Amino acid sequence: MYGTWAQIRVGAGIANVMTGSLDGAAEQISAVLAMPPEYRIATVIRHLAALDARLRQRRLRDHAGAADLREQIRSFTIGALPGHAPALEDE
Repeated sequence: MYGTWAQIRVGAGIANVMTGSLDGAAEQISAVLAMPPEYRIATVIRHLAALDARLRQRRLRDHAGAADLREQIRSFTIGALPGHAPALEDE
């Protein structure tokens, strides 16, 4: 169930980014980013990678809030158990 819950939170985060609310996105994903490593499954990480891709868009490239969220996503992914985490793309 935690995986489904996390995917919904990340989806809501993506929706917030699409509407220009980085604060809303951060609020939506904050609990997801606090999940312990054993719950950081590939499906959740792939959804976060989709959010990361949105945060890399040209309109957000110089936005400090976007950079902060990207770093939090990267830390979450690095903290996943081996074999759970696909690599995030760099710019």
